[in-house]
Amino acid sequence: MLKHIRLRYDPIADRLLLDLQMATPQGGLESHLLHLTRRIVHRWRGELQAMVDMSAELPQRMDPAARAAISQAHHQAMSAQVNARTEPAPPAEAEVQGEPPRLVTRIGCGRHKLDGRWVLQFECESGAPLTLVLGTKTLHGLVDALSRRVQSAHWGLPAVATERQAVSAPPPTGGALH
Repeated sequence: MLKHIRLRYDPIADRLLLDLQMATPQGGLESHLLHLTRRIVHRWRGELQAMVDMSAELPQRMDPAARAAISQAHHQAMSAQVNARTEPAPPAEAEVQGEPPRLVTRIGCGRHKLDGRWVLQFECESGAPLTLVLGTKTLHGLVDALSRRVQSAHWGLPAVATERQAVSAPPPTGGALH
């Protein structure tokens, strides 16, 4: 069972480091460190966007622009409900204790048919695949955190729909507030 997700940019490896804290059947915590390359993250963001769109449960016949706007509003509302915090990044020289991060080679995304929860399966160069089952709020929180980390990495990836800003009214032309 997932207890905690930590996501940060590792500037030395130029990868995102995903730290998954999982509860063990014995009641302890087990940490899984995963390295995500720019290429993997680029593909994953597209799949996560599709999951976000599915979670909004919009009719297929709806106008694409309206679908995108409603999906984005749904994502913002759901991610605002997630109890997330931003921690300062450790110094670049800080060593990771224990096992080194496993390099992710593929991420599969899907949804359980019976209960509607979201499934992420991380396949790595070494070891067995790691499967996460997420609720809708956690999915949206992860998408939001990933978006922030991609921006901090300065990888220049194109924005996905959840990151695009809605067209807003022109800024007010009034005087300064004191």
